Amino acid sequence: FFACAGYRSMHYRCGPSVACAECIRSSVEEGKGNKPLANCGKAEAYSQLDNGSHGNFPQVQYLEQIVESYPNATFLLTFRNVSNWYHSLT
Repeated sequence: FFACAGYRSMHYRCGPSVACAECIRSSVEEGKGNKPLANCGKAEAYSQLDNGSHGNFPQVQYLEQIVESYPNATFLLTFRNVSNWYHSLT
């Protein structure tokens, strides 16, 4: 969707073998004023930031840092049937 609109985007993976969840965690833990997406490549749109099968949800855990670091960002909240979502993780 984002690529069709001309945006550079990342979905789940923020590198060839790095989940976005992991690069967000490493950016925040490094500190030094790093923004949460500092280690996550150069994109204009990020989707599915979690590593759900491992219980890592940085969009929840680091929400405050994400919002503070990107004050002009637009956040999209999608809704999904809970049973379907749960079965996709198990």
